[in-house]
Amino acid sequence: MKSMKPVIFKLNGENYGIDISCVNSIEEAQKISVIQNASKHIRGILNLRGEAIPVISLRSKFGYAENASDQSRLIITGMSGMQIAVEVDEVTGIKDVEGEDILEAPSIVINRSNEYISRIVKMEQNIVIILDMDKLVTPEEQEEIKDMIESL
Repeated sequence: MKSMKPVIFKLNGENYGIDISCVNSIEEAQKISVIQNASKHIRGILNLRGEAIPVISLRSKFGYAENASDQSRLIITGMSGMQIAVEVDEVTGIKDVEGEDILEAPSIVINRSNEYISRIVKMEQNIVIILDMDKLVTPEEQEEIKDMIESL
């Protein structure tokens, strides 16, 4: 497998990553406008340099209790032709990972509820779960996000 460069972040004490080629920017947590009746994973809309960007809470998506802190960050990423912000607990760095340290996600780990896991990366003493951004948001959530943005 070829090498990669993921943005590594923490969520509920676990290490996750998103390939840097999917990341547009990393922003400090900012005021998010709550949208009434949105799915529980959609926190609301962020006004980033004049652009309305929907914010997805990974804590909610993965079933963790909400826990905002000063270390919280928004990873702005492209997905299915639109930008979204993914809220994470803390960004810990950007790492170069060699091919021998990248593993396919074991099929026993993947099921319908977590098919967004793309790969597993071995890093020092840790395992990092690499997310597939195109599978992270369901088609239903994508439609809801598009409708939300169009209604603004």
